[in-house]
Amino acid sequence: MRNNLLLLLLLFSSILFAQTNELIEILNEALLYNEDYQQTKTRLDKEEAEAKINSSLKWFDVNLSVNKYSNEIERDETKTNLESSEITEEDERRKIELSRTFFPKDFDDSADALSSKIDLLRLRQNMIIVRSEQMDDVLSECIKYNSDLENLKLAEYEFEQLQNENLVLEELNSKQLIKPQKLINNIKKLENIEDEIQDLQQDLIKFRYTKFYDKLIEALSQLSLEGSTADTLSFIAKAADLENNLEKRSNKISKAINLRNAFFFLPELNIALSYNQRFTTQNWRTTENQSISDMDRDIEEKYPEAEIELSLPFNIFSNVSGKKALLNSFENEIFYRKQSLLRDLQEFKEKKFLTYLKRENDFERKKRLNELYKAKYDSANEQYKLEPEILGTDADEELFKIQKSAEKAHLEFETAKLKLQKEIFLINTFGE
Repeated sequence: MRNNLLLLLLLFSSILFAQTNELIEILNEALLYNEDYQQTKTRLDKEEAEAKINSSLKWFDVNLSVNKYSNEIERDETKTNLESSEITEEDERRKIELSRTFFPKDFDDSADALSSKIDLLRLRQNMIIVRSEQMDDVLSECIKYNSDLENLKLAEYEFEQLQNENLVLEELNSKQLIKPQKLINNIKKLENIEDEIQDLQQDLIKFRYTKFYDKLIEALSQLSLEGSTADTLSFIAKAADLENNLEKRSNKISKAINLRNAFFFLPELNIALSYNQRFTTQNWRTTENQSISDMDRDIEEKYPEAEIELSLPFNIFSNVSGKKALLNSFENEIFYRKQSLLRDLQEFKEKKFLTYLKRENDFERKKRLNELYKAKYDSANEQYKLEPEILGTDADEELFKIQKSAEKAHLEFETAKLKLQKEIFLINTFGE
């Protein structure tokens, strides 16, 4: 018996997991068309790419150079027996160099690196919340679109019924068999319902995810509410992990600021270490006492070279005080950024809990109202079949009103169900 229960539980969990993954995949496609999400994601991608570039520049620069030249020299000597010489020289120099600047006096690289770290901290934290919020927006728009479609069907059906009624009332009015007020009421109802239809059609035009509507509604509807609840404990644990990671990353940035506080006043230090090779070929053609002679020389040099340079700005006091002020501003920024991000996370968490509780209570109320309206309609329908006069002088109109209220209640129940399923899904998939 216990084994059977375990198998059923595993089966249910695997089905729920598959349904959740399917909905996440569809939402990932839909988010490609969400401008707010894509702007945040693109900004984060750019910052991460720039951070990788800046990180690669922390090490020594490697410079390779090859320099070649040819030279022809002619010399005439008048005070010696050497009358003239022609020298043809070819020179090739190769150099591999490692260079690095420490403690730069302009401080641009340090400022850019710290700014990038703070921006990445903010964007990575916000990205998790933005993703959840934009998934919420996509699903909310989808649920509203579904509700508007159903309301439009009900409104068009009511409009059709009122038009049929209008034809009958116009004929009766022409024969003076009814009071004009009844026809006036009918025309006003037609006008109101026509405005409602137009408003609904305008709202439907604004829907951005028509391409994904059918798949989203189907996937969301398949998330069963039976035995499925929001895993609030897991949600709290994920939020706590985010807070801890935020603390760690902000502390790491603070350490980077403190490290720069230890050397910001030092002079700029430029170091270059190189290994050089030089190959020189010379051809000497000399004329001495009208005698011509040729001579070739091959010269090869190999040597290491080191260069150390210290550089200070002329106005060193202003430079140092400016660096210190800049580092203080970064310390202040990381402090208030961290507090702001923690506050945003706390607000997001509380908002999710409140929304979930509201949707749960709203679902229970709409479920009960749906049952009551359905029972009311069933009872009125039975009375209409047996004794229609019990419903009043106009039994058809009264039954139609009761039917309309029951259909509205059922639609509100289905919408509340989808909204609750959405909140459960968003809480259970937070951070994924």
